[in-house]
Amino acid sequence: MEVGNLPGPTAVHRCFLTRVPSLGSKTSLARSPLASRVPLRSCPVASRRTGKCSAVAAEESPSPSLFDLPKHLREPVAIVEAKNPDAPGEKTTCYILGISHVSQNSCDQIEDLINAVEPEVVLVELCKDRVGLLTDRNTQGTQTWHARKVSMTGASMGEGWPSEKEILSLCKACRGRPIQVQDIEDDVFTLLSTGLFSRGRPMFSRAEEDEAPAFLPRVVGGKLQVQSVPPLGVVEFQMRDRSLPPLITIELRVDSSLQSLEITEEEIQNLCAEALQSSKDGTRSLTVYLKLRQQLLDLCEAKGLQGVVIFQGEERGRAEVVLRARRPSDPPLLTGFEEGAEGGAGWGIDAFRPAKRPYKLSEKMSIPQAALDKIIGNDRVAKMQGESSVEVLKEKLLIRANEYREWEENEKPIAYDKDSKGVADYFGGFITSMYGKFQSDAGRKVGVDPGAAWRTAMETSVKKGVRQLLLFDMPTSESAKHLAQSIFVGMGTRFALAFAFSLSVAAALSAGVLPEMDNLGRNATIATALVDAAILWPIFVPYLEIYRLSTMSKEEIEDAVKVKVPIQEDLDNVLKLFGEDALLDWPGAMVPIIDERDKYMARNLHAAAKGAWGASPAFIQDVIEDKVVLRYMMPGNGPRKAAPMGKGDGEYVPLQGPKSAVAIVGSAHVRGMVKEWERLENTGVMGVEEFLY
Repeated sequence: MEVGNLPGPTAVHRCFLTRVPSLGSKTSLARSPLASRVPLRSCPVASRRTGKCSAVAAEESPSPSLFDLPKHLREPVAIVEAKNPDAPGEKTTCYILGISHVSQNSCDQIEDLINAVEPEVVLVELCKDRVGLLTDRNTQGTQTWHARKVSMTGASMGEGWPSEKEILSLCKACRGRPIQVQDIEDDVFTLLSTGLFSRGRPMFSRAEEDEAPAFLPRVVGGKLQVQSVPPLGVVEFQMRDRSLPPLITIELRVDSSLQSLEITEEEIQNLCAEALQSSKDGTRSLTVYLKLRQQLLDLCEAKGLQGVVIFQGEERGRAEVVLRARRPSDPPLLTGFEEGAEGGAGWGIDAFRPAKRPYKLSEKMSIPQAALDKIIGNDRVAKMQGESSVEVLKEKLLIRANEYREWEENEKPIAYDKDSKGVADYFGGFITSMYGKFQSDAGRKVGVDPGAAWRTAMETSVKKGVRQLLLFDMPTSESAKHLAQSIFVGMGTRFALAFAFSLSVAAALSAGVLPEMDNLGRNATIATALVDAAILWPIFVPYLEIYRLSTMSKEEIEDAVKVKVPIQEDLDNVLKLFGEDALLDWPGAMVPIIDERDKYMARNLHAAAKGAWGASPAFIQDVIEDKVVLRYMMPGNGPRKAAPMGKGDGEYVPLQGPKSAVAIVGSAHVRGMVKEWERLENTGVMGVEEFLY
């Protein structure tokens, strides 16, 4: 059982754009309506499917049975099945692996099970509050980020201007794509090269505390690595309009590639005269040109043609305008001013000069970044980019499509009031943090850092082409609150009894109710201490057990937390591992730590197996331009406390017909999940809102 501190609050539940069936009903949602009601994007590497996100090909080998698995996986694994008409054999097989959070052997079992099963979906005992456990501490200090929003400010964006979306489509920085400082600086040059702006500079804002990282698979030296990509809040390009001289003359020519446009000489002269008059009336020259550009493009569109407008001589006020047909080699957006602004320089444009800090060689020596760039050269940079490209990764990974919808601008996280902390919350946080410290000490003894199991699951999932990695546990903000309230009542009662008994004995002695005999008084004091110790003993025993585990050798710890009996038998009794699950002996701890979370995770796993929307945030595999990325997204119509609207990059479509899924949880959860599963197969998909109070 893994214990963590309570992170920050979540955002409120989204008001979803389309009405969808609720998971609170007993109806099985085998097909998600998101796929047919909202615009979807799909990973461009694999073939796309419309209407639903299908999980499997026409022919698939059957899922392995328990006896088909390697011998060392048969005891810690439970297998359950869900009826699913879209899956091979009309069923989805789910493998629930019980692990220890302080065991290297458990990490090996995770890798072996995913390799053996090759599932489409992997679910881990994490939530939106514990995404940080997927981040390897050794990768901190990275120079790669991802932004949840990219915007542009300062430009007038008046009549005739391309839209902000069209202009920003030229940039490398976009939602979800891993970017570096060099990319953002290159984007400033790109924006200046449109000829629309006189100057620009990039600005950044920090991400909120509960923003999640993305992950970037890379092949370095022939070995696959998964790099954490921390979030930026907003990348903002602050731009200023370009100022051009007033028009003196203007000449418009239609290229022979647009002969079918059939525009008359009179129409051309009228357009030129209108532009000159607008300039004389005081309209800014850039606005005049852009308005003329839009008029010409509208003429082409009316005839079913695609045109491009090119301006020359605008810096002298003697403009020559050419209207030609769009070529296949043309970029998505051509403003027409590119020739006079090549490289982000030109008349009326202040060249952008990035502020490169000196590179620190040692405590006392630095060299200019430009000099370092010359020393290293571009070969190393090109090699690194090539190693992370889709072409190389396709040889190492099985890249398969996902369907999703990115958030719209109006779908921002809505803040909601935090639940005020009471005495129970502080008390619960104090005792669990002490327990967590000893647990971390035991993990480090065997070389396992916090979150190692989940990182192993993610890395192995990437290698095997798993399409969705779901975080299907109850949010820590909720489970910690439930735990604090429950153990405060259970432990508080014992503290109160011990205090009341001690107070009554002391009062009796002081009031002379008991004879004033030294021996009798001493015996009464000893008896009081013994009774108090008996009352409080269950509170301190778990600490002694986890402390003992932390003092064992590596081999002793691995043996103590090993699952040694078939985990799918004796379902009425929780399988507790020595030391790691000792906190379950705390008064009041069993229901919030085990019972509620078993049902919560079983319902989310069942929803994933049925192809229904659950309450599990997920990392989905996607390809953005030349990079394979694991992007953080929410399920559609998820409860606000578990899957808040606006968090991550968008919302994903659950896979409709997965052949198999692997769920990885602490061993104490497996039997309770199997019991809940039997009930779910009779009642249908059920929601988790009852646990998010």
